[in-house]
Amino acid sequence: MRLATHHHEPLAQQAGDIRMLDRPRLNRAESEPVVQPGRGLARPVEERYVLKVDGQAKASFHDRDMAAKFGQAIKRRSPVVLVTITDTREGTTERAG
Repeated sequence: MRLATHHHEPLAQQAGDIRMLDRPRLNRAESEPVVQPGRGLARPVEERYVLKVDGQAKASFHDRDMAAKFGQAIKRRSPVVLVTITDTREGTTERAG
């Protein structure tokens, strides 16, 4: 599609005259409250043992045996996923199941 020209200038020179409109600035009004993340987005309270599925923290436990029990249950339902238990005090990680 060609631009209609009133002059005999090449299209490339005419394109240089086209200007983009400035976007309006979006500023938050002083009276607007700041939205806090929902409960599902907040970081969970971490106990000593963190249960991770494919590298993402799913739950935390104060007891290692309870974390292992939940990890084994997840592994039985989905044997392909990687389930690990991390000891946050010692800094160690082990596979569950």
